[in-house]
Formats: sequence, C-alpha cells, structure tokens
Amino acid sequence: MDTQYYVEQGIKSSISDRIALLRTEVLKMNQKDFAELVGLSQSTLSQYEGGKMLPSIMTALTIAMKCNVSLDWLCGRDEIHLSNLANVMACFFELYEIEQFKIETEIHNKVDMEDNNETDEEKRNWVAFKVFYNDFWHDKKYKYSVDICNIIEKAYSLTQDWKSFRLSQDRYDQEKMKWIESYKNALITKDDDHSSLSEDEQNRRRIEIMRAELEAMEKKNKK
Repeated sequence: MDTQYYVEQGIKSSISDRIALLRTEVLKMNQKDFAELVGLSQSTLSQYEGGKMLPSIMTALTIAMKCNVSLDWLCGRDEIHLSNLANVMACFFELYEIEQFKIETEIHNKVDMEDNNETDEEKRNWVAFKVFYNDFWHDKKYKYSVDICNIIEKAYSLTQDWKSFRLSQDRYDQEKMKWIESYKNALITKDDDHSSLSEDEQNRRRIEIMRAELEAMEKKNKK
C-alpha cells in the first residue's frame, strides 16, 4: 500500500472521530436528528462516523458551520500558530465570541500624554483582563469558567518556569502538549449569529443588556 492510502485513512479517522464526538458529546443528538441538522441521510452519517466514507469539502464545511466548529478542528488539525498580529487579533475575536466563559475587560485609556518613566497605574494607559472562577454559579452558560482559569494558571506557570530555565525545552514541550491534549474534547460554542435573529429580537436583547449594565453600574456606585 502506498503513502496516499495511509494519509487518507488518517484523515478518515480524524473526521469520523470528530463528527461522532460533535454529535454525541457536544450536541448530544442521535444520528437521525444530527443527520437532519446537517442535511445528510442517516445511513451516510453512519458511514462517515464509521470511517467508511470521507465527506466532501462542501459537506465538511456545512457540518462545521452548522455546529460552530472550525474546519481545521473537524479535520483533526488543532495546531495554533500566531505568526503575526493579525493572528493574535483573530484569536481575541474568537475568545470574545465564545459563550461558555466570560473575559471581563477593563480599558484604562485616560492619559493623554504618558511619561515613559511613569510607574503609577493611574497615570498610565493599560488594558486588564479578568476571568472569575465562580461565574458558572451566577450564569449556568459559563460552564468553562473554572477550566479557563485553570488553563491560564497552568500556561502562565509553565511558561514562567521555561523562561527562567527551571524547565528544559524538552520538558516544557512535553508538559505543554500534555495539558493541551487533556482539553481537546472540551468543545466550545459561540454566541448566536446576530444575522439569524429578527430585528425585534435584537432590540429586545439590546435593551436587556443595557438594563443589566445600568443595574450593575448603580450597584457599584452604591458601594
């Protein structure tokens, strides 16, 4: 058998495993309902999940779009490469669109002319991020709030140990991949595509958010 055969078998295995994982663990749907969602027959879906057939590019795109996952993830490609600031910005958009945890962001941009030697935070411009461990107890949709805090803590501690030469390059790479692998099956979803909502529904949600923000502001001012 030639190399192409093994490549195709690897691709089939990755896609079949991911489709089954998406259906059973994330969406928790039976084959019949999932097949209807993505516009397939149940028998075709069964062959995809069993690795007997490889979906076309258009079918894979449809599954990815309907289920809010990337085509790379569906094909088993999870590597993240931040090679330029455009990649970094795209990463932040992705993070803010995720609905299972919330990143609170404070932008302190009040200083017109910042002194290069200034150390007082109030006299400097900065951006700060916060993720609360217990957000899940305030809103059940934030089910990954504890996980994302643990991820940030682990990534920070490992990189600090590596930068300070307490971890060798090999050990750092091993630990990093071990922790990344441990979260691969914790799939994320994004907030609703606003274009699919009616204008009335968008207005209703906008008013709800504004009311909640106003209440939070009044509560903060009373303290």
